Amino acid sequence: MTAIAKRPERFVANLYNPRIAVKLGDEGFAHQACEWVRLFADVDLYSAKQPNYEVWGPGVAKFCKALGARVTPLVASPDPVANDLKPGFRCTYDEQSGVLIKVEQDVLLECRHPKTGSPIHILATGEVDVWHAYLADMAKLAGGRADVAQIVTSKVKARMEEGDEHDTWVFYPYSFGTWLALNVSKPAVQDNQRKLREMARPDKVRGFATSKGARLALKQSNLVPMRFTRNSFLEDPAGRQYIDVPVICWVAYDSRERMQDAIDDMLERQGGAIEATWEAVADDADPFEQEEEGEPEREALADSVPAIAQDDTLHEDAIPAERPREKVKVSPTPSEPVQREQKAMPKARQPAAPEDTPCEQLITQIERAVGDDDETLNAILAAFNVDGLGDASAETLQDILTEIRATLGQG
Repeated sequence: MTAIAKRPERFVANLYNPRIAVKLGDEGFAHQACEWVRLFADVDLYSAKQPNYEVWGPGVAKFCKALGARVTPLVASPDPVANDLKPGFRCTYDEQSGVLIKVEQDVLLECRHPKTGSPIHILATGEVDVWHAYLADMAKLAGGRADVAQIVTSKVKARMEEGDEHDTWVFYPYSFGTWLALNVSKPAVQDNQRKLREMARPDKVRGFATSKGARLALKQSNLVPMRFTRNSFLEDPAGRQYIDVPVICWVAYDSRERMQDAIDDMLERQGGAIEATWEAVADDADPFEQEEEGEPEREALADSVPAIAQDDTLHEDAIPAERPREKVKVSPTPSEPVQREQKAMPKARQPAAPEDTPCEQLITQIERAVGDDDETLNAILAAFNVDGLGDASAETLQDILTEIRATLGQG
């Protein structure tokens, strides 16, 4: 017969926040949080063809932040074909001019699944083809003046290359059986060539490739919706169209033991170079740790830590409670102009004296009514089972006052 021991599971939940934390055994705990992400049309959402809008640019960063995801541009990435590592940032240059024409950046997306909390690692490649964008801009010139740019066939290209009148023309493959012919002596072509060199700056084009890689990885993860229609948009008071998307994320925390082990391992590797201690405070306390009565025990500091000398003078009163009163010298009576000036000046408002409590007012009335007759007072206190006036409540004091007035005939 096999006995199965039931293991109680502990969790903390606050559905109104909404937040939830789940224990992960001895490894720590995972914290779940929900955040509403607002995406604005034409800023976080881009539409290449109506009516569909896709998450773009800043919208990708908003989703990654809400998911608690980490996006890392890789220096080296795995190559499944060669079973080896390849450069994570790959560049292609033009053979003749040496201009950067294409960039590929491998990006790693790390997060947790919103529903299960299981780790997710997605590798995507962001690609920016500068040369393709350059040809697209140059092709726009071909629809205007024929002396600036033309789209020609292979036969026309051969005839143009034979004559001397086309010495300032260059030819690039454009499409099936066609070539893009450009007259480099024209200012319009020269401006586009300068634009190409600006687009091909390594720092700028690498940033574009990283952003595209993050968007592609987020799209492949299927964690958040990446496409919307205009029918689901709302409008704020400023007239901007937007959509709110709920995003759930999981963040895992190590247990105190693992954190302390990591610190101990760091100290061992550092030798005697540094000293460190770790102690949890109320803000980062483990939500699954049961509270115990009394003050929690704290580990003693190392013997090498110097003790802090106590200065008892710090706790002494700055001014003694009782001190002899100083004699105030009375100045002579001021002259009449000075008196007028003093009368014209507004008097400083004196703070109001604190009012007595109801018990204190009743005690004062009892003392006035009794006067020096202590025997009558003691007899009445004994009848009410009260040791002193300060021990009686307001109701008892009122009864005592009534009894004293009746006994002494004060009405």
